[in-house]
Amino acid sequence: MSQLQGAIAATRFGMGARPGEIAAASGDPRGWLKAQIRPDAALIPDDGLLSVKQVFEARRDAYSGMAPEDRPGSPQRQTAADAPRSDAQRMIQQQVQRETREGLGREVEARARHAAATPDSFSERWLRFWANHFTV
Repeated sequence: MSQLQGAIAATRFGMGARPGEIAAASGDPRGWLKAQIRPDAALIPDDGLLSVKQVFEARRDAYSGMAPEDRPGSPQRQTAADAPRSDAQRMIQQQVQRETREGLGREVEARARHAAATPDSFSERWLRFWANHFTV
């Protein structure tokens, strides 16, 4: 029975059982889950990735030299027929968009790698639950 409870703890409350997790959880399934509830359990190790905040700060800095009405997406921006963008403005916008896409892509990839490899899968499951809850 305790093998079954270990399997339930690892698969239902985590991200799926990794090799050896069912055996580790079988001794004390509740204790195994409780041990994973720590503030640092769902943090991605810093390996040079830019955070979403850093990406948007870089975007803000790139646009800081532009007049508000010249910034892409600005509500103050005139129509394209009234004020065509210069090549420099277009290049800045394309660079910022590319860096934003790449940065967010690296974040998603790092989160997926972390979820697959973390020994704290219960914390990762909670992180995903609450992230989904607050975005929906």
